[in-house]
Amino acid sequence: MKSIKTDKMNTSMESTISYRLAIASDLDAVVNIENNCFDTEKFNRRQLSYLMFKAKGCCFVAVDEDKIVGYISLLQHKRRNNLRIYSLAVDKSAQRKHIGQGFIDIAKAYAKENKLSSITLEVRLDNSAALSLYKRNGFLEEEILPNYFKYNIDAFRMKVSIE
Repeated sequence: MKSIKTDKMNTSMESTISYRLAIASDLDAVVNIENNCFDTEKFNRRQLSYLMFKAKGCCFVAVDEDKIVGYISLLQHKRRNNLRIYSLAVDKSAQRKHIGQGFIDIAKAYAKENKLSSITLEVRLDNSAALSLYKRNGFLEEEILPNYFKYNIDAFRMKVSIE
């Protein structure tokens, strides 16, 4: 699988945030972020390890002054010519630093480099911060998925086309 070039992936000239492909030693930090960000819909260590290193896709981490502060898991569907954002999380201590935007930029660049036509994701209807980020980046609500998450929580399936 091709990987994206991440040497220019800073959100701004003044930012201390950098992005890179995840490596094995990042797993503990990713597990901690997952546990701190999600209550009911979180992956365990085994699931995260699979997503990071065995699934058909890749995982990027955001690093702020040598500390991993976020991750994005991307899955590639060749038959559908699609990239799926499977999970995106930013540690609460690092929010409001535009890290989520950096991850969206990486996903779009990855999709374009791998000649994928779209990016899809599922997001809780009540996650206003994530919905705002995705809508700012051209994602459209395709459908409502009833009871998609635990405890009968509905989700939007969202999609953006890649040009």
